[in-house]
Amino acid sequence: IISSVQLISFVNLTEGVVNSQPLISINFPEPPPKEENSDDGGTAGGGSRGDDCNGMAIIPQDRETATTSGNNPTIFWYIPDSKEDKDNFIVSAEIILRSPLGEELLRTPVDLPEQASIVQFKLPRNLISEKNQTYWFQLKVICEPGYTESERVFLKMVDITPEQTKQIEQANNPLEKAQLYAQFNIWTETLATMIELKEDQPQQWQELLTSVGIKQEDIDKIGEATLITIE
Repeated sequence: IISSVQLISFVNLTEGVVNSQPLISINFPEPPPKEENSDDGGTAGGGSRGDDCNGMAIIPQDRETATTSGNNPTIFWYIPDSKEDKDNFIVSAEIILRSPLGEELLRTPVDLPEQASIVQFKLPRNLISEKNQTYWFQLKVICEPGYTESERVFLKMVDITPEQTKQIEQANNPLEKAQLYAQFNIWTETLATMIELKEDQPQQWQELLTSVGIKQEDIDKIGEATLITIE
């Protein structure tokens, strides 16, 4: 599946002519076949998706890594409502980033909201410095009554050509820009652009998340959540 532009037509009754308007469809490309004996990538965490206090990373569920074109991508996480759940609430949380060799590059405490939210965290610049190498990002959450929820997000900075960069810069609007990011297989920028458009462009938002294997029940939860920045 590739990102595509579809055309729809309508009749102008006053002028008696048929016009066409572009309807942009945001579909992320299908993942490449998984290499045999590959243990790289994917996610690891406890609890069902989006139901425990840790929530879920908003990443492709059908492939090994989340791709980015920059060295300080924004990571998005869905956090469920915990303010009324006395048996399953967040005590503390921290963000961890490790290099391809497992070296710890970042560890910082963060405050997570009690209400259902999409939290966004922008990595500091230049921590991801090697292209086509797999880093992993982790949101580690300590929940009551004393257990830890943790899910790893595997990140890879990929090459983007000058021509691709030019096409993105010349996009007419954010939706066209998101379509190009998706076409070029760049997840973090696709999501960061579309998450700002999810209320105005619900069809394209649905298409994007469905195309990367996110379940409908999780799409519904994410769609109802408030976007919050954590630092």
